Amino acid sequence: MSTARPPTALKERMATFIFICMCGLSVAGRSTVAVRAEDKPVELVGLENSRAALQTGRVVWSIRSNMPRTQREMIPRWHFYDVPRYFTSRFTPGECAVEDNGDPEGVVWRRQDGSPEPELGYRGMRFLWCDGAQWEHRDRAGHGRVDQGRRDMIDVRTFGLVCRLPLGDTSHGAIWGAGADRVYTKRVIDGLHEVTAYVPENDSTIRWLIDPERGWNAVQVSVSLRGELVEETRTTLRQFGNVWFPETIEFYETRFEQGRKPVNVVQVLSAEFNDPDHPRRLTPESIGIEVGTNLDVFTADDPFHSIGRFGWDAEKLVPLDELHRRVHARELKLGEVFVLETDRALARGQWIERLETGWERYTRHFINRYRLDAEQTQKAWSILDDCQKRAQAYFGAHQRQIDTIQAKVRDLSGSDKPQVVDEARLLGKLKQQMLRLEAPIADIFYRELVPRLSRLPTRAQRNAVEAPAKNEKKP
Repeated sequence: MSTARPPTALKERMATFIFICMCGLSVAGRSTVAVRAEDKPVELVGLENSRAALQTGRVVWSIRSNMPRTQREMIPRWHFYDVPRYFTSRFTPGECAVEDNGDPEGVVWRRQDGSPEPELGYRGMRFLWCDGAQWEHRDRAGHGRVDQGRRDMIDVRTFGLVCRLPLGDTSHGAIWGAGADRVYTKRVIDGLHEVTAYVPENDSTIRWLIDPERGWNAVQVSVSLRGELVEETRTTLRQFGNVWFPETIEFYETRFEQGRKPVNVVQVLSAEFNDPDHPRRLTPESIGIEVGTNLDVFTADDPFHSIGRFGWDAEKLVPLDELHRRVHARELKLGEVFVLETDRALARGQWIERLETGWERYTRHFINRYRLDAEQTQKAWSILDDCQKRAQAYFGAHQRQIDTIQAKVRDLSGSDKPQVVDEARLLGKLKQQMLRLEAPIADIFYRELVPRLSRLPTRAQRNAVEAPAKNEKKP
């Protein structure tokens, strides 16, 4: 790792000198130059261009959080609390993907007692931003999720541009914000270019400290509110190949340890950019979504409101009945992993586990997202318990049917001999019966648990979550 600046060629020094003269800056002194609001500071343009030049990439990185975890608090998808969590990111000009590789032991989901979750503990999530939607799919899963808008996915091209983990940001959005009026000033301090943006709308100031000799990257970014420092990011740069890029990013907040200790630390372990062997496009198949994968689609305005479940046909999302029709007509062939995991889930009867893990995870996420108080939190868990009891009662009433179908599925799926046509059709019918049995459980989730939880937040709690998302959409 090298934190010192490399020797600069004469022509590079001249280019920097000319650039500074054009900007009206003083290298030796600390004179401040005001910039009109309609003019974008060339330093920030240079910062944005340095990231725009990264057309493709593969980055392996980790994140560690120093914040304590309260009892029953959900483990965030982007970090653990006491050990690093590792990720692999890939990107193209129009897409980006992230793969969760878990902690140093490869565990992506631990229970409250620290043990790996039996079914999903080693099966990482994969995320994709593609064609205006965010896709999520767990390793070796037959189902996934699609959000019609960017949620909380991390694009590594935003590393070092903002003071918090860049959840849902693009490089352009991270630098220029949501379009609020700004008053820029800039100066040079010991060869580093300082740019400040004052936002009258909320009396805040954003400050970048940019190194022109290392790819116009920011080494420090801070945010002040009404003159008081609130957040700060400190970045150590490294040259990966011929590209300067953040190696270590420390995120500080004055409300945590009075700003003396970083809240989160990101470490870039390896990075390669603009390699001719990189894929030029990333698609749902890039994160393991196969023909047949079931995907719940959610609206951009409400991540808890599903508009329905669809199937992937290798090109687009289609209604499930159309998918089934085309599969039976042999126009489509289901993916091998999808078939394997569907058979295994049906044979082992994992729906009860889904009630205990998926529904509880959803409730925890809701509690944390809307910052419910103690009374609201208790009501949320009571709603979950009620819904789970109703689902368990349904299972109890249909247990004989379920056991009979599962036994037949095991017999057909576990046979080593090739399946004849009649057996294959029977297996398909059994799966359809199981899916029909599952429908009332989905109704309890979508028509009971989700709407009942949605009535708990106050207007202020809801506005605190939903208003920023709406503001980000303004041009």
